Amino acid sequence: MGDIESAIKSASADDGFSLTEVMVAALVLGIGAAAVGSVLIGALGLSRGNSQRVQAAALVTAEVEEARGQSVDLLPEGPSSRTVVQQGTTFTVQRDVAWTTGAAGTDACAQTSAATLTKTVAVTVTWPDMGSTSPVRGGTQLAATPSSPQLATLPGAVAVQVRDAAGAGVPGAAVVLTGAATSVSATTGPSGCAGFTGVEKGIYQAEASKTGAVSRGGEAAASTGSFTVLAGRVARPRADLDTAGALTIATSATAGGTQRAGVPFTLDAAFFTPTTRRLFPSCATLASGTTPCLTEGAAGSRTAQRLFPGSYRVSGCSTSVTGPSSTPVAPGGSSSATLALATARLTSTTAGGPLPAVVHARPAPTSACVGAPALQVTTGSATTLDLPLTDGPWQFSSSSAFTTSVAVTLVASTATPVTVAP
Repeated sequence: MGDIESAIKSASADDGFSLTEVMVAALVLGIGAAAVGSVLIGALGLSRGNSQRVQAAALVTAEVEEARGQSVDLLPEGPSSRTVVQQGTTFTVQRDVAWTTGAAGTDACAQTSAATLTKTVAVTVTWPDMGSTSPVRGGTQLAATPSSPQLATLPGAVAVQVRDAAGAGVPGAAVVLTGAATSVSATTGPSGCAGFTGVEKGIYQAEASKTGAVSRGGEAAASTGSFTVLAGRVARPRADLDTAGALTIATSATAGGTQRAGVPFTLDAAFFTPTTRRLFPSCATLASGTTPCLTEGAAGSRTAQRLFPGSYRVSGCSTSVTGPSSTPVAPGGSSSATLALATARLTSTTAGGPLPAVVHARPAPTSACVGAPALQVTTGSATTLDLPLTDGPWQFSSSSAFTTSVAVTLVASTATPVTVAP
């Protein structure tokens, strides 16, 4: 009988779940369902957020491209906004436009522009219920055109390049920049450049100098000539300066006669301006400083000094360059050359009569030496006199005013008769 009761009790214990077990199972199921639902909701929200950011990025791109398509000067400045509805979302497109000036640095010698002027366009797109999502931003910079009125308000800069005969930079040269209302100084650096910043637009000129150095024309200061400074840009004028050299010229007259100081000649160099030939000794008006551009030596020797390094051809006063081949002059060096003179054989118009007590000679108007001072020759009332001169056309007269004169073309290494009226 006991065995039967035990069996009945065992069968009753295995029949179904208790209320507690059912409640626990329901709780577990609810938690799982909530978790799955939260994941699904998060995934849907993330997908929607990504879609909104993609649409916002497209709106930014469209706004930037629309700004680029407008004239820079006509693109409105300041903030503006508009709304765009896409796929049920209202987007706000904010645009901010402003002129921006950027300085290119304080070293004008290392910059291509003194300052830059651009119109900056900044675009920001937002939408409702963004939460922690960041706004989508973008932008562009549009360069100012030459007609942009703001460009005229920017300063310019000047970088004076000082170069020697070989094209290398000259350090330690003093440079003075001069304009209508300004004069400032600077010294060239290792590269041979002197920089000036904050220069107002206008017309300027710069001069460079250095002890012992000369310009291409033999002046103590090398000029850049006039140049224009533009707003926001770097002007780069050049001045040529190098250590001066010298050229000693020996003259000879095969027909004899006493050589005299002041006989003119020319030097021809490719870098002389405005013409390649320059008259000596009138160069004295071009030189500055304590060193003369020409010194007269004994026996007709003369030395042209303050010469910019380069090649020079020594010639007389003929309209063509008839001298020997070019002679190189190195920086700080001294070279030598020779020049054959012509001879004017002076005689009186009175046969066998004495010459005028004083004879005046000057280069004729067609001479390459026109403008050189006239020579005054004391004859001692001799009946004939050999006067060594450079070749080319000359005028001779007994009057310092040349009221009457005789014109003769002299030839190098040749004696040419010249009759002078008393």
